[in-house]
Amino acid sequence: MVVPLITCLILLVIIGTLPVGAQGPGEMPQRAPLNPDFLDYIQNPPAESYGYIPSPVDMRHLQDIPVSKPETLGPLTYDPYFDWRTSGKVTPVKDQNPCGTCWIFGTLAALESKVLIDESNTFDFSEQNVACCTDESWVYLTADRCEGGGWSWLAADTLSKKGTRLEACDPYNTTTIDTDTCDDSCITTKYVTGYRQIALTTEAIKEAVSTHGPVSVAIYWGSSYYDSDTNVYYYTGTSSPNHLVCIVGWDDTIEHPEGGGSGAWIVKNSWGTTWGGTCGYGSERGYFYLCYGSGNIEEAAYYEYKDYNASEKIYYWDEAGMVDSAGYGNDHAWMASVFPMTGDGSLTHVDFWTTSNNAGYEIYVYQDSDPTDGLPSPLSSQPPGSCDEAGYYSIALDSPVFVSSGQTYTVAVKMTTTGYNYPVPIEYEWTVSPPPTTMCSPPIQTGVSYMSSDGTEWTDIGTTYDWNASLRARVLETTVSVSVSPSTVAYGVVAPGTSQDTVTLNQQITVTNNGGVTDDFSIKSSDATRDGGTTWNLVADTPGADEFKHEFSTNGTDWTPMPDNNDYTALVASIEPYGSVTVYLRITMPGSTGDPLEHTITVTIMAIASG
Repeated sequence: MVVPLITCLILLVIIGTLPVGAQGPGEMPQRAPLNPDFLDYIQNPPAESYGYIPSPVDMRHLQDIPVSKPETLGPLTYDPYFDWRTSGKVTPVKDQNPCGTCWIFGTLAALESKVLIDESNTFDFSEQNVACCTDESWVYLTADRCEGGGWSWLAADTLSKKGTRLEACDPYNTTTIDTDTCDDSCITTKYVTGYRQIALTTEAIKEAVSTHGPVSVAIYWGSSYYDSDTNVYYYTGTSSPNHLVCIVGWDDTIEHPEGGGSGAWIVKNSWGTTWGGTCGYGSERGYFYLCYGSGNIEEAAYYEYKDYNASEKIYYWDEAGMVDSAGYGNDHAWMASVFPMTGDGSLTHVDFWTTSNNAGYEIYVYQDSDPTDGLPSPLSSQPPGSCDEAGYYSIALDSPVFVSSGQTYTVAVKMTTTGYNYPVPIEYEWTVSPPPTTMCSPPIQTGVSYMSSDGTEWTDIGTTYDWNASLRARVLETTVSVSVSPSTVAYGVVAPGTSQDTVTLNQQITVTNNGGVTDDFSIKSSDATRDGGTTWNLVADTPGADEFKHEFSTNGTDWTPMPDNNDYTALVASIEPYGSVTVYLRITMPGSTGDPLEHTITVTIMAIASG
């Protein structure tokens, strides 16, 4: 489909004696049970807490559904020692005290290292900004950001929508963290586009650390299990995690206490540089050894990101992110979100949370505002894909969809989670008791979020169940901007019956695409007019009396006449964003005229976007 974006870039040519986007009946989706570790944590808070809360989503099934990866030539092997600090890819140790904000510090520690590895640029991201910009749907954090606590994917969800801001703009301040508002005036630098949960095996974590960079991980911390002389932590109990930290490497030679074997993770903590040790490298303290098989680890994750783009807008209805998952009693279901567009542009990515390992997806985009009355032919469909680890994904569309301001589009995704019967991520309001405590209270919207068992018959889950699906769209908003320089061309005096071109004049126009998403450019010319005078008619052949011929060229040699019906004709197939093309013009004067005074024509260049 080809859709005009902007009509008009006008070139005034002065002439003097010249022109110049179902479930079956009775089927009802069911929510997955909440994480029992979360419920136990809320109802029976641990004696020691450092800010990590087990997430409400129960992910214990991941242990029984290993990630399917291509077979290798043999078992993976790793050096006995690996440490990202030795290559300068770990940012300085920070201090969360006295607040329980480890869930942010551990997340940003891993993300800062990821950026440093990829770009060799050091960023100090603001923990304060994440705490204050986490959506107010998480009402338990309201006025208690210092001690309220959280989990790594809650931080990742905030960073997927708000992005990272710099510490220098929004510094960590524990005296104001409970009362500060979200500072959106700070420059955004990166967006989190991926959160991947890692299998809780030594080999899987080593693979993630060595391949992707430091990983965040939740552990149970009890001070009595830590040896401050050796910096070794060894806990083999069953208490739920209460602290989030960052693994930066490993050392297989570290001996476990009580003859329990050897090997430990090198862990960056967030308790400042007066705590802990150096753990075998450099002089900066703040690290400890976490023995393999120790700490009751959960929620190990690595991160993906991209640079912030001011032109990109993310559309979503799940302010709280993924709170739970739902399904129809089998491993597949559909979700859909309806998005009214606030600007022109290209829908380039579809984002969603996956609820299990090896999740399959199919993506469809429609121009439609209500799936319940049937969906039209899709504007775009994405071939089936797979997401290895459970987590957050931003899927680039093979064919971005041009969207128009004021129009409404539906993004529909079929999710398949083999071995797990709750494939659709959702948010909803929920309260734990006793005592009754509202944890999450998002503004559930109606008429915008849907589920289906078959992709044909859809239910408005906002209206029917008070849910919204965790399904989003990223749109690169572009008002096509094309500039022409110079904006006017004067041929001077041209004798009747002769031609003049901008090549001879040593002039030409330069057409520049100022960043718009464009695939075609067209050009047309108008008749030549003079106030109070005679109009010369544009013709495509040899001009007669009071007629003229107007042509264009992109090489100064091959000339194309502009149509005499004043219609557009192709100028150039495309101009890359921020690229330009040189255009030459030529005019052939009428053989005779009774009005040999200055006439004016308008040349119009129109950008066309395909989607």
